[in-house]
Amino acid sequence: MISPADLKLYIGAVDDGADAEAILTDLETWAVSIVQQATGRFFGASESHTYYLEGDGEQILYLPDDFTAVASVSERSTLASAWSALAATDYEMFGRELLRLDGGDWPVGRALVQATVTRGYSVGAEPGPIRQLVMDLVNWQYRAGRKLALDDLGSPDVGRVKGWDRVVSMYRGPLYG
Repeated sequence: MISPADLKLYIGAVDDGADAEAILTDLETWAVSIVQQATGRFFGASESHTYYLEGDGEQILYLPDDFTAVASVSERSTLASAWSALAATDYEMFGRELLRLDGGDWPVGRALVQATVTRGYSVGAEPGPIRQLVMDLVNWQYRAGRKLALDDLGSPDVGRVKGWDRVVSMYRGPLYG
């Protein structure tokens, strides 16, 4: 999500040596993971991911993450049925929505729709507030977090990082999915 060079510059660790890059990369992975857990959304590197969705008999399905492309969509009438692939002209993506265009409705039930999509972000393309929060978490853990973690005798309290509550609330995903 964020290059080690950008992290070193942001936290003032330019002269900390080659070991700092490995540490910062690990801390950035940790910070992205913490933000993903708190929001219920994916903010990692761009990747292919398959969702098994619950249809509700409507023409719109909502995905829990932003996605940039749809590779394939399949449906089945029951869990025991075989998957039937839809033609690319039968659906369209719009934001986080997967719209049914062929006049049919999505089947009603859990795991009856399978959508393989591209989700995530290239380096530097993530939402600005998320990028800033991740950099602040890395800075906090790199500089002050070690001492705070020892003082807390447990998991570090990431709520101490400026902007944590605001950004997590802003990007918190839906409770369904």
